Amino acid sequence: MPIFDRVLVRAKIARVDAEGRKLDIHALRHTFGSRLARRGVGLVQVQRLMGHSDPKLTAQVYTHLDVEALRKAVEAV
Repeated sequence: MPIFDRVLVRAKIARVDAEGRKLDIHALRHTFGSRLARRGVGLVQVQRLMGHSDPKLTAQVYTHLDVEALRKAVEAV
């Protein structure tokens, strides 16, 4: 069993939640990128922290901003 699966079992964290969302390393990368973006970290910094060669990949795939994050951006203006 891979180490990530063993950690989930030991922590009693479900691999799939009640809404059918799967928890895996890839999901954690999405969370990491999105949280950095929501905290105002610049796209190039997020790209480098995630090890991507192109910020477009980071922006299009790994940063998911919710309505509240967008609202804060507008309020900043």
